[in-house]
Amino acid sequence: MDYEKYLEFLETKKQSIETSGFDVGDDQLNQQLFPFQKYCVKRALKAGRFALFEDCGLGKTFQQLEWAQKVVEHINAPVLILAPLGVIGQTVKEGERFGYVVTEIRATESDMTAGIYITNYDNIDNIDPSIFGGIVLDDTGINLSDLNCSWSLLTVSDFNAFLDPSNFT
Repeated sequence: MDYEKYLEFLETKKQSIETSGFDVGDDQLNQQLFPFQKYCVKRALKAGRFALFEDCGLGKTFQQLEWAQKVVEHINAPVLILAPLGVIGQTVKEGERFGYVVTEIRATESDMTAGIYITNYDNIDNIDPSIFGGIVLDDTGINLSDLNCSWSLLTVSDFNAFLDPSNFT
């Protein structure tokens, strides 16, 4: 195989990432974020579907709250945070500390307004995913395969055309 054919072969093996998010400037982000946190939040917002695999103490909760707030502002729809029961109170308090309103719910209602909502993984059967424009999975060590629920946690298509503002106008 000559060099040119090899390069053509390699081109067929390339994978591209399809972004579904949007851009924001540093000045649009919470000014209390550290520069590395701003970078991570901007990258997550642009990608639309993203995972933060960070060590303890690096501010993942703050970053997920900022991501959720920017999604709420961009598409004017509610965003859901799924979290273990022991993390919910901490997330609500951290939200208050950084200027976010995080509302704990046990079930969805048809008249939910744009905002950040949080619930326990055990409440998942009481949640209608079509109401939310974005989701945060705060696993905090939970084994997602152990959950017994009626809809797939990781199927973003279950959410009302995730991050597509045309669905919320």
